[in-house]
Amino acid sequence: MLKNQQKEIIGDVRYALTMQLKKQYPDMDGVHGFLQTSESYFIKTMFRMDLKECSADYYIAPGDGGGPIVVEVNETSDPTWGEVISLDREPVRVLHIGLDRVVSLRHPRDTQFERDLLRALEPSLKVP
Repeated sequence: MLKNQQKEIIGDVRYALTMQLKKQYPDMDGVHGFLQTSESYFIKTMFRMDLKECSADYYIAPGDGGGPIVVEVNETSDPTWGEVISLDREPVRVLHIGLDRVVSLRHPRDTQFERDLLRALEPSLKVP
């Protein structure tokens, strides 16, 4: 049951990113693009980052200069993610989504992409 809830939430995130955010960010990379994946390999390669054996439920790679955004549903290893340093020498961003569908973005950079991301998630998740 728990795994199904997590998969459903990730499905809602993928749908929102594809249907809402791709209109604003149509490219695969750069300022006008982003990549979304469930594979950490792409993030490690694209950003040349050591994820310190951390794994997330999903990954978003915007071209906003802040590095990747890791997506975790329910349980969070945020203290561990806080040790992973992004390209801008800040802790990697973590989009945490509880089973109650409440969203929080940890270690934000206050970029336009982050604002657009949270706005895109509003219809299916609870964004404060």
